Amino acid sequence: MGTIDTSKEYGGTLTIPINASEQLVRDAVDKAIDERGADVIKIGDQAKSVITRKTIPIMTIEQLSAVADQARRRGVQSMMHHSSVDSFRRGVKAGVSSLEHEPMDALLTNEDMEDFKAAGCINDPTISVFYTFFSWKLAGTRSKSHPELDRLTAFRDRTYTFASIADEYFIPELRADVMNGYKRCASGKPKMMGIIDASGMYAWDSKAANAFENLCLFYENGVPMTTANDSLPPCTAAMMNLELRMFDHVLKGKPDGKQLSGVEAVKIATINSARSLGLEDEFGSIDTGKTADLVILDGNPLEDFSLIGSWVDALFMDGVLVINNCDLQVEANGKA
Repeated sequence: MGTIDTSKEYGGTLTIPINASEQLVRDAVDKAIDERGADVIKIGDQAKSVITRKTIPIMTIEQLSAVADQARRRGVQSMMHHSSVDSFRRGVKAGVSSLEHEPMDALLTNEDMEDFKAAGCINDPTISVFYTFFSWKLAGTRSKSHPELDRLTAFRDRTYTFASIADEYFIPELRADVMNGYKRCASGKPKMMGIIDASGMYAWDSKAANAFENLCLFYENGVPMTTANDSLPPCTAAMMNLELRMFDHVLKGKPDGKQLSGVEAVKIATINSARSLGLEDEFGSIDTGKTADLVILDGNPLEDFSLIGSWVDALFMDGVLVINNCDLQVEANGKA
């Protein structure tokens, strides 16, 4: 599968020399915004490929800092993919706006949390990625048994299943694809496109338990978090409900720790997520001058977070009623 030519105007990626100067890095950020129409700048900071496990080049801290600073000067967010404590600390030091995923190689510290909050950064844990990746008992791998794997398997197979997700979130024509993906993983022999051995990405990695511990540490310390998502089906971009359920699942692994509340879940799904995209002045809360994207639910999400991302009774987009499952009457002056 080829990649889009990065020199094309429609290319989503810009390339720079490995020894690029700070000015050349800043110029690349400007080009991404001015010529490619970038709304955010996404950085990858992972020294080894997830698939091949081979070493790949990453930016120097000076280059990384130049990206974050230039994005900030231009009024856009800088998001950084990472999966290690070293990358986490590099991102915080560089001043990126948000960090995607959680470190898996080791545990963060309370000092890391203080540095993170002082930097004004946001955590996009994408914890539902573990619903699909690094979470299966596969034949011939090291994924035989682990307490967190057993908990996750029970959650996925009995509490919040692929079948329930397929029925609720996918059109009928795609439901079979979702279930086929589940069957391939559950069989212990997952393959990408039916050809490439994908066990390296799907087999349980005990390092995932570090990601769970780090999420709990973020939550305990009151770090701003979002409902970001990054995974193959069944984890669609719309499924903040699964992300929050995975939040809850992970936090319940520490029953004496701080548990997910409805109030925190609403903040995570709304204003925090808007802020991570630099859109908090337009979305994320109800206020004069903001876009009127509103849902009406049968229940109180402040008390029951599972309502968030579920079927709505009514939906307003930009102040216009576009879904009405409850015979809501809207008067001529716009009042419901």
